[in-house]
Amino acid sequence: MHSSTSSPFDFLAALARQPRLRVVGLMSGTSGDGLDVALVDLRPSDDAPWGAELVAFESVPYDDPLRFALSRAIEWSVADLCSFDFRLGELAASAISDLIESQGLRPQEIDLIGSHGHTVWHQPPGESGRASTLQIGQADVIAARTGVTTVSDFRTRDVAVGGQGAPLVPMAEWLLRRPTTGTHLFLNLGGMANLSVIPTESAHVVAFDTGPGVALIDAAARWASRGDEAFDRDGERAARGKVDVDLLAELQRDPYFERRPPKSTGRERFGTDRVRTLLSTWRGEEDDLLATLTRLTAWSVADAIHHLVTVDPSVGALRVSGGGAHNPTLLRAIHEELPELDVVKIDDPVLTIDAKEAVAFAVLAAQAVRGGPGNLPSVTGARSPVVLGKFSLGFSTERS
Repeated sequence: MHSSTSSPFDFLAALARQPRLRVVGLMSGTSGDGLDVALVDLRPSDDAPWGAELVAFESVPYDDPLRFALSRAIEWSVADLCSFDFRLGELAASAISDLIESQGLRPQEIDLIGSHGHTVWHQPPGESGRASTLQIGQADVIAARTGVTTVSDFRTRDVAVGGQGAPLVPMAEWLLRRPTTGTHLFLNLGGMANLSVIPTESAHVVAFDTGPGVALIDAAARWASRGDEAFDRDGERAARGKVDVDLLAELQRDPYFERRPPKSTGRERFGTDRVRTLLSTWRGEEDDLLATLTRLTAWSVADAIHHLVTVDPSVGALRVSGGGAHNPTLLRAIHEELPELDVVKIDDPVLTIDAKEAVAFAVLAAQAVRGGPGNLPSVTGARSPVVLGKFSLGFSTERS
């Protein structure tokens, strides 16, 4: 479709007219454990704004040194920031190329890449200081190495028009899984926990970060294992421990939980530094701390559902995705806090437990090339719907 002699504007206009798009979506979440890569075919649909098929998915784990470095990103120097920006771009490009090759495809057969990047800092409106957000994983490197036009930096435009810059996945949930009647209730348990209430009308979608997902649990697991474990596998440590009710009550007093949406948060508030502060006074058993932090996530999800949203009485299930969905102790704790709902792992051929966020950024890249909005003002609090993302043109590969 594209040749090196055509105008970039002609190329993008032609891409926007394609009825079907083959897009790779990338997500490096706040859990910091790896890069999720999804190959998605998008097409017109009679039932929703987009129809989709998940062609392939791969989760590429970060090695221990990189995972540790990302967990300490707030402390980086400018030189480190620049270096990791390009390093993650190279890693992403390699992962994309491997996935494409595994499907017997050529880069020329991929229309777009949508890359969220890895969040180094996210300070939404309402916090002290100027609203700002920064994701790394240099998109120009991805485009140059793969030859595929890459859309990135999705959060900044929403922040620029007064929004939280997050969560953005609810737009994809609505575009792909808009209910014809009633309401869907989704929970993604990444580093942070994101709740989505998806009704039939986009203007009525409500979604926000309820608080920590697995970020605090992961940080405590690394401490308890002396760095040997990146997370509490199957929730085994938490299951052995006992909740410290006094510590739990102290954590529940965090003012974030009382704030009404739109709202978002991150590791700046619920991350390694928070656990480090707890450990300065903690004298209990290691597994008891894991049990307490697991219960905090469960309680904060339930508290948000009970007090911050209006849930259709017909909603029978809370559909859970993300890394935390693999933690049975956490799911059991959420169900204990929400006995009125079935707490189930999401069962969807496209928005799967692990691929959901990567799929979402493939969809948002397609929205961008079509000139469609990528945000939902009812979710982020932005003044208006806007196109999200910046384009890095992938003109190093001829297209036919």
